[in-house]
Amino acid sequence: MQQEVKHIAAIEIGSSKIRGAIGSVDSQGTLTVLAIEEKPLIDGVRYGVIRNVEKVAIAVDSILSTLDANVAPRAIESVYVSIGGRSVHSAVSNVDRLLPDEMEITRRLLDELKLEALSLAPSGVDVVSAEPRSFTIDRVNVEHPVGEFGRDVSACFNLILCSDKMRRNLERVLVEKLSLTVNGYYVRAVAEADYAVSANEKKLGCMFVDCGAETTTVAIYRQGNLQYLNTIPIGSRNITRDIMSLNYLEEQAEGIKQTGGNARPQTGEKNMINGMDFSNINKYVSARASEIILNINAQLKYADLTPQELPAGIILAGGGARLGGFSDRMEALTKMRVRLASGTPGTVRIADSRIPVDEMFDIIALLSTIAANDPAECLSAIPVKEEPKLETIPDDTVQDEVNSEDVPDTDDTPKKEGRGGYFKRFTSKIVSIMSGLDDKDPDDDFEDDM
Repeated sequence: MQQEVKHIAAIEIGSSKIRGAIGSVDSQGTLTVLAIEEKPLIDGVRYGVIRNVEKVAIAVDSILSTLDANVAPRAIESVYVSIGGRSVHSAVSNVDRLLPDEMEITRRLLDELKLEALSLAPSGVDVVSAEPRSFTIDRVNVEHPVGEFGRDVSACFNLILCSDKMRRNLERVLVEKLSLTVNGYYVRAVAEADYAVSANEKKLGCMFVDCGAETTTVAIYRQGNLQYLNTIPIGSRNITRDIMSLNYLEEQAEGIKQTGGNARPQTGEKNMINGMDFSNINKYVSARASEIILNINAQLKYADLTPQELPAGIILAGGGARLGGFSDRMEALTKMRVRLASGTPGTVRIADSRIPVDEMFDIIALLSTIAANDPAECLSAIPVKEEPKLETIPDDTVQDEVNSEDVPDTDDTPKKEGRGGYFKRFTSKIVSIMSGLDDKDPDDDFEDDM
């Protein structure tokens, strides 16, 4: 019997890059990552919020068009999207239910409590998800309430919130400009933690840290559940900008940071790498990295917790985590053990050996979480090949049909541009300019199109 296979597509829009991925999920829930595409993005997104809808639409369209080649003749027509950025944080929502008599606690009852908690969200923000924090039955803490009996039920949820502008601009890009369907949203840091943090680590207590380009998200787990989530508006790009103050362009500064940047305190001795002295550069790197780490450590106080209550330590992810000496510096400043995030072995298959798994951790984690939550099919239906039909055309109609070819199309109904429109328009205009086919100023025409 042939296994049913679903295809899922995911988009992650960050402050420095956009990533898209496509994977297949079999009936056993096994995920196979088929392809991942990435486009750099310099100024279209700030702190996780889309600022330039047009630039982001062109980049996403290009990524999806390339991914389509892996599933042709089908095409991606719906996607799942990650949420992350400066406005993403958690807020506690408590709900209580007094039952008429001692009754069994069912999944349906918990779903009702969750909906009630969602209704208590503050105004002016979007609720991305509601994560269970704790349950109490007849004033006794219960880890797994389904199947328990009681009358007085209390549930505490962490509502994950973001600015309404964040989701609105995502829909402007994906739904309005690219005519895609959004199947669901996932909080990036929560998806990554579900992929990289073990159940035992969550139960013991740990801190998951996603250090990105312009933001750093901290998620704290205890007793198996999310206890706290907040996003700090500082990230690894701040280190790049510090290096730029030494008279380097951003691309140069980023390369210098990746080649020899080190977060450990500097001794004053020369630190030569590839003929370049990094001793002065790393004074800036170490100072800024220490500031980022101290802001991360401060989240413990805001969550009303201590390092001793998180014996599983810190799990570190994101591009900033790959900075030389960053994890060592974090251990020294937080007095907690630190490990780099990685996926659970054997849970995900990678179809293309050229995919750099460690670098693509975030988008693979997103696909893994989507696959575990009964995803919807993201591809168009398989085209049905029709057999050609032979028809006899009367001789007196041939001339009429030939003449009808000269009749112009008078349908003036505006067409929605949809998938492929932005990238094709952009590339065709470049080809036209390079071929010298435009009689007018190409810059004026390009501005009109874009």
